[in-house]
Amino acid sequence: MKHLKEFIIRYGYELWDTLEYNSYRTWERSEIRNYDSLSVTELLKLIIDPNMEMVKAIHSEKLQTACDYGTQIHKDLEQYFHTWELPRTPIHLNFRRALVEKDIKILEAEKTYKLDIGIWFPLTAMLDTKVKIGKQRWTMDYKCSRKDRNFITMKYELQWNFYAMMCWEKNAWNLYLNKKRYKLIKASDHHLVILDLIAYAKTLVEKWHTNNLYLNKKSWA
Repeated sequence: MKHLKEFIIRYGYELWDTLEYNSYRTWERSEIRNYDSLSVTELLKLIIDPNMEMVKAIHSEKLQTACDYGTQIHKDLEQYFHTWELPRTPIHLNFRRALVEKDIKILEAEKTYKLDIGIWFPLTAMLDTKVKIGKQRWTMDYKCSRKDRNFITMKYELQWNFYAMMCWEKNAWNLYLNKKRYKLIKASDHHLVILDLIAYAKTLVEKWHTNNLYLNKKSWA
């Protein structure tokens, strides 16, 4: 797992020694994941960002407010592909600008993908969109901020790589949106790191270093 170790050391991250799953956001199985599964988000939780953990501890309320805002914007954009209507706020207008100025054509929106990674439950991911830009197909994820700038971490780069792999596309973009501007950023290639991360997760499963938080929560009731 050379590439994962180099990534961890380079960016000052740490590795968690237990694989936790079925816990994303609500600690409940969702209407989509009503089966044992591991989301890309949960897999990436194996990589601990000490700086982000400090932010969570000190500014938990502000962070929750930001997460709630991002969730609402995602819902608005998801609904857009059904109604073709959006609120006329600056961040929504910047989304429309991005579609027009970058000639982005939406091929799919909010679709769940599964991938067999050699453990007893599949890896899953909910992709924001699969798009066509020019003649090329890409996966595209949204990151929304109430501030004038968006905060980027290297873990986001890994997330984009996972999304591209999940739907068998070679390329991934991230669309950063805030009230002043949009920015379309192509993901760097970290496929060797994510292959190492999958291998590490398989090792934890083989050693029974796992925690199904959904089942554990049921046992507490």
